[in-house]
Amino acid sequence: MPEGPIRETFINVPEWAEAALYLTSALSIGVLAWGLWLRMQAWRFTGRPFAVEPLRRGAANLLLYVFGQKRLVRQRYSGTMHVGLFWGFALLFIGTALATIDWDFTRPFINFRILQGAFYLGYELVLDIAGLVFIAALLMALYRRRAQRPSQLTYRKDFPVTLLSLLTISLTGFLIEGLRIAFSHPAWGAWSPVGNALAGLFALMPVETMKGLHFGLWLFHSGLSLVWIATMSWNENALHILTSPMNVFYAPPKSPPPTLTPIKLEEAESFGVSKMAEFTWQQRMAFDACTMCGRCEAACPAFAQATPLSPKQVILKLRDHLHDPLTGTANARAMVGEVITPEELFSCTTCMACVRECPVFIPIVDVIVDMRRYLTLSEGNIPTSAQGSLRNTTNSGNPWGQPQADRARWADGLGVSALSEAQDVEVLYWVGCAGSYDARNQKVAKAVVKLLQAANVKFAILGREEKCVGDWQRRMGEEYLFQTLAMENIETMKQYAFKTVIAHCPHCFNTLKNDYPQFGGDFEVMHHSQFIARLIGDGRLKLSKPLADPQITFHDSCYLGRYNGVFDAPREIIKAIPGANLVEMPRSRDKGLCCGGGGGQMWMEPFAPKGAKKVNMIRLEEAQSVGAKTVGTACSYCLIQMEDATSTKGIKDEVQVKDIAELAVEAL
Repeated sequence: MPEGPIRETFINVPEWAEAALYLTSALSIGVLAWGLWLRMQAWRFTGRPFAVEPLRRGAANLLLYVFGQKRLVRQRYSGTMHVGLFWGFALLFIGTALATIDWDFTRPFINFRILQGAFYLGYELVLDIAGLVFIAALLMALYRRRAQRPSQLTYRKDFPVTLLSLLTISLTGFLIEGLRIAFSHPAWGAWSPVGNALAGLFALMPVETMKGLHFGLWLFHSGLSLVWIATMSWNENALHILTSPMNVFYAPPKSPPPTLTPIKLEEAESFGVSKMAEFTWQQRMAFDACTMCGRCEAACPAFAQATPLSPKQVILKLRDHLHDPLTGTANARAMVGEVITPEELFSCTTCMACVRECPVFIPIVDVIVDMRRYLTLSEGNIPTSAQGSLRNTTNSGNPWGQPQADRARWADGLGVSALSEAQDVEVLYWVGCAGSYDARNQKVAKAVVKLLQAANVKFAILGREEKCVGDWQRRMGEEYLFQTLAMENIETMKQYAFKTVIAHCPHCFNTLKNDYPQFGGDFEVMHHSQFIARLIGDGRLKLSKPLADPQITFHDSCYLGRYNGVFDAPREIIKAIPGANLVEMPRSRDKGLCCGGGGGQMWMEPFAPKGAKKVNMIRLEEAQSVGAKTVGTACSYCLIQMEDATSTKGIKDEVQVKDIAELAVEAL
């Protein structure tokens, strides 16, 4: 069997060149380590220790999202390209490392050769294939940036240099292999198919000329490779190779996370984040993990309607601000207010599409909300259009400013009991502010009541005792008002006995399910679509009547879907309706487009320029593109936003917008 490549590799390479290679390799690794150390110091310069996350979860994240490239392959062209880049680079790096270990360590010190026999033949074949894949992926990347030019990419002038340098390293590596095979005629040559093919190009060249060319290319290839390695921690185009796997390893148990970190209001010296040192070390590390791919921007509803917000630019500006000390620039500008403007921060709908699309798990929404908290709690810098709704919530317990005494008037004549008067209740129906006061959503509340009554479910409502759940106030940054509402609601709910809380608004559902346990409110919480689907599955509800128009598409709510993974329950209800034809929009399930109402946007004037197409109009056009005559929703905000779009477009008679509960009632 063949002995291996190392001796042949260094044919015609003098000892001084080998010594120079070892010296420059050590220097290259040292420069790389120094640059990475400086960045790590910026991540932890507040002195907070690195919290070691559970290894099992971190390892699973690495397997799925780094080695498996799970999120990247959601987009065919760029995903295929990046898989080729990652695995080509990784295999070539591993191959080089094995060769170095074999020649410099295992062979001289323990007289053992790694690269020999059948393993070496496989090694040669795999590396040739990896090299070809890597070159193909690099060409795809260059084509994407030069010809396709998707708008979400960051077009830095130095990025093509990074790609071309890698392409040069790869091509010269194959030429070196071809020359080596041409003048040494090794027995294993056929196992390096690319090198073997290239060897034919040099067949008529004198042996000494081939050796001289081999040596010159080897010097150039080695030098360029070492320069590339040395500059990785300084090259923002390549930095993510080091930082992204680290950020993925430390990603939270669920990404996107369904809740926010609470502020200990009585202990906090400052509220929110206004300085880089106030971010957690994981957040600062995440800024360096950004790949500048723009997937967050392409998925962002705020960016789609031309507001000042680009989630990608927020992260890149924070990364630059983080490393101002590295470049000798003082942090003279205020991070919140100048580096990142209030208009950018308050344009966010908190839909989590950016976090769900980010291949390296950057917690963009949490970063934005942390800075919102500073503006709201410390500076009182709140958009004027939202101030009235916040004041109404403080004074009346709801953003509409309606009397608390009228909270249950929608249920007059329906035979609905208040929990204070009921006994032996299975379900507490959390109606929410929209269901209580908004005329359109009151119809949804009545539909839920009809379904519960039809299934003989023993339920009650809190009525006058229910207050706003506090979802949008928390996402706006008003943590104090949220915690006040949460503690009052939790105290009220704990007075009564019930098994399950159901809510038809995903914002109420998410807050009750994920936020309230942070303050002692541990309840079993279900969305009304989940509960209705269970009733149908258990045979307690029978849908037997076809709808007038069976062509239905379903609009996924961000807080139901991306936040809590509830995608199937609403669709199960539609499929249970006789004759219903469910057609999916191009962006559906976890890729669904936000309606534009979350994160406090329902109560604010958008920061978009006049004439810009609103995101609810974009979503309505997507529904129309699949021929749907009915748009199913499962969210109070989505219902309002989609109906507003049909009214604006003048097609209310052509396209109906109905909550999933209303569709089920029609089919009873």
